[in-house]
Amino acid sequence: MPFTQDPNFNFVTQYGEAVTKMFAKEKTQIQASEYIGETEKNLRVGILTNSEAYFANVLDQDKFITDAQQSGAKLSYKATLNALFIHLYNDEPLLSTPYKILNKIVEIDEQFTTWRYRHAQMVMRMLGKKMGTGGSSGHDYLKATAAKHHVFQEFHNISTLLVPSSYVPKLPEHIAKQMSFYFTAK
Repeated sequence: MPFTQDPNFNFVTQYGEAVTKMFAKEKTQIQASEYIGETEKNLRVGILTNSEAYFANVLDQDKFITDAQQSGAKLSYKATLNALFIHLYNDEPLLSTPYKILNKIVEIDEQFTTWRYRHAQMVMRMLGKKMGTGGSSGHDYLKATAAKHHVFQEFHNISTLLVPSSYVPKLPEHIAKQMSFYFTAK
């Protein structure tokens, strides 16, 4: 994915600046609101501050690696940035197929989780709180498994990093040209 490593376009820096602008505007709007009280304003600003920390951890490679090691995340820093890039610029012709593939991967994960949850519900209906096959705790084990195991959790988390299209950094012309269909009459 060469577009996130172009010497003339630092995606991480551009995206980080866009995120900073977005949060600053949101905080200003919260503080200026006449419809909510000070307690609610402080609560909302606190939520934004937590979100800013999440974004900062994703954008800082060292923090990302530390968090990934602690959480057991499977996606590398580069892979996460590339998936984010694909999501942000999915309207570009070259990224249409990768975007569809990422969405299908998330859909497979969702379907598998749904199957696990339905299986747990069927076990509850058939066995109640009895011990499950294989010596497990039955329903409780299956329910916890459905909640715990997402194979592609990091792809789900990409949606947390999406920003409104008005904040998405504009691609330099040479990159936009590489990702589009164009014709030269030479």
